[in-house]
Amino acid sequence: MHNWDPEDYRRSASAQFGWAMALIEGLKIKGDERILDIGCGDGRITEYLARLVPDGRAMGVDMRALNLRVGVFGAEPWTNAMRAEIEASFDMDATDIYGLSEVIGPGVAQECIETKDGLHIWDCRLYTSPSPRDS
Repeated sequence: MHNWDPEDYRRSASAQFGWAMALIEGLKIKGDERILDIGCGDGRITEYLARLVPDGRAMGVDMRALNLRVGVFGAEPWTNAMRAEIEASFDMDATDIYGLSEVIGPGVAQECIETKDGLHIWDCRLYTSPSPRDS
């Protein structure tokens, strides 16, 4: 697992804060949103967000406190290098899910956690009822 170093974070925090401000500016926040900042670091950005939502709520979550063991990732292509980085950074297993949500709904197949080397097809059966017009 990647060890969080507060000194490294402090050195890069001002650049991260600047990037966050540019991103937040484009969000057009109204003030009543609920915001979840996952991986909030020192909480500086979460604190700023909280001031922007007086009628909403902002909450920061430290990734190290989540104790994740398995992550299911999908919808976009990703590489084995990306998988390795996620697994090393969060000390978790990362598996891929394959879906045809436009056709059948989310999740058609998924890798198994043991080998992560292929599809395990989910057995789905679709049942339809006769249309009232067919009666």
